[in-house]
Amino acid sequence: MGQEQSYYTAAQRQSQFARPITEFLLMNRPTVTITEEETLVGLLTILRRGGVSCVPVIRQTGKEAVEDKAGRQGLVSEQRHDRPTVVTDGHASNNIERSTKTSSTGNGSATMNELPLIDILDIACFLTNAYHQLGTKLFSESLPSLLSISCSSIANFSSNNPTVYVAPSTPVSTVIFTLQTHSLARVVCYLNSDHQTPRLLTMTALLEAMLLNLDTLHPSPDTSLSSLGFSARPVKCLDGRMMVMDSLTRLVREGVTAMPVLSSGSSSSSSSSSADEKELLGIMTLRHLKSIHALNATDLFLPTRDFLVAHNATYSHLLATLDISLRECIRQMVVNVIHHVFFVEGRKVVGVLSVKDMVDYLSKEVV
Repeated sequence: MGQEQSYYTAAQRQSQFARPITEFLLMNRPTVTITEEETLVGLLTILRRGGVSCVPVIRQTGKEAVEDKAGRQGLVSEQRHDRPTVVTDGHASNNIERSTKTSSTGNGSATMNELPLIDILDIACFLTNAYHQLGTKLFSESLPSLLSISCSSIANFSSNNPTVYVAPSTPVSTVIFTLQTHSLARVVCYLNSDHQTPRLLTMTALLEAMLLNLDTLHPSPDTSLSSLGFSARPVKCLDGRMMVMDSLTRLVREGVTAMPVLSSGSSSSSSSSSADEKELLGIMTLRHLKSIHALNATDLFLPTRDFLVAHNATYSHLLATLDISLRECIRQMVVNVIHHVFFVEGRKVVGVLSVKDMVDYLSKEVV
């Protein structure tokens, strides 16, 4: 447990959220990028080795986008709905300008090359869309070809990953407002005027900085979540017998990135007491896709329970009770690089809190 005394004052808290975002966040991690020619299987390797879930696709000026066979067959174009690039002014949260390739960043006009983003949700949406278009047998036969698709074809495939730019001087409160308003997990910031050094500013990075400054952001950071009035959101669960592709499909359709896996059946925290008798096997997340490569791609057809064991992905450190302190809950998320903590009573999963929930809580009444 951290220190018991908080150095919180309302003025201190307000001043933290007024700081420029590049001064508040730790900016010592270089951005992992890919080229538009990178294949999907290559991207999964890059995500796994880089320990990231999203990368910008770097395009050379004047070069035409790569069109691949799967896209021409309709696997890409049927579901994808591009959204315009959104640019946030660096000084006012209510001054939002929409553009496709040019923008004013709040520090003077500038022209930016389009910088598409691709994250694990885009990959999951692409694969599950192909799975349901083709059916299990044809999808299985086509999987090597699908893993060879060029990444430029599936950037923002989910339509939930548009490119949002903020200036380095943008206040922390404005960045959080932008993330909340557009339901984003990240924004892009160019650190210099030539727009050659993109950085992804993520919800996870915000929570990490909030942990470092927690004693000035909250008056009682070592108080338990239950004492602070937290009530975890209800959570739905996956049946461990479901094939991995069906589990991924349910995650995408439910609009979540992680679900607990039970030994049998599928239940929510509001279900009957029979759910108490089901063994919690682990947590299935979209990020498990990063462990897929050319030699183990058939694992996507395993029962989810077997997949978790094969990939050492039971993730017991994602579990807690509401007696955990605010500081310790955030620390668990940051140190273990996890986006969710699931709360249990005995063997029953009763709720979940996400990185977004924590950022929203710590920034309430300021943003």
